[in-house]
Amino acid sequence: MKNHGITGNTRASEPIQRGIALAAALILLVVITLVGLGAIRATTTQQRMSGNFQDRQLSFQGTESALQAAADVVRGVGVDTNGQLVTGTTGIMDCTQATQTCMMNPFMQPAASVTSFIQNAPAINGMQPQYVIQYLGKFADADTNGSTATGYEHTVNAQQIDLQVHSNTSPYFRITARSSDPATNGQRATSTLQAYYKQ
Repeated sequence: MKNHGITGNTRASEPIQRGIALAAALILLVVITLVGLGAIRATTTQQRMSGNFQDRQLSFQGTESALQAAADVVRGVGVDTNGQLVTGTTGIMDCTQATQTCMMNPFMQPAASVTSFIQNAPAINGMQPQYVIQYLGKFADADTNGSTATGYEHTVNAQQIDLQVHSNTSPYFRITARSSDPATNGQRATSTLQAYYKQ
C-alpha cells in the first residue's frame, strides 16, 4: 500500500510540472518574438537611414553639377566698360537695376519675379538640377601693388564701406543652384548651394 500511495502522489504532482513548463515556454516564446521584432525594426530603420543618406549624396552631386553648368554660362557673359550686361544678355538676373528684386536666395523670391531666370542644368541621377545667375555689378579687385588678386579688403562689400577704391574692377556674379524643384521632386532630398564668381 505504501507503493500505491507514492504512485498516487507522483501522479498528482505531474500536472503541476507540466503547467510550469508550458508557462515557461510561453514566456520564452514571447521574449524571443519581441527580440525578433526589435531586430526587424532596427534593420528597417537602418535601411531607411542608408537610403536617405544616398539620396542626400545624389542631391548634392546634382547641385554641384548645376553650379558647374552656371559657371560655364557666366564665363561667356559680356559686361561693358560701364559695368552693364551686354545688350541681348538673357537668363541672368541683373541686380544692378533698381527695378529688379534680388534676394540672397532667389528661389525664395515670389515666382513671378524669378521664374524667367531659373535655368535647367543637364539632368543627373533622375533629378533636374536648376540654377539662377545674378549679376551683382563691377567691384574693385586690385590690391595696393596693382595686382589683380582679390583678398583682404578687396571683397565685394569693400567698395560699399569705403575701405579702398581701385581703378581695376571685375564683374561679380552670384550663382544659386539646387538639385531639383521641391514642388516636383516628391519626397526626395533637395540641396541648395551658392557661389560667387569673379569674371
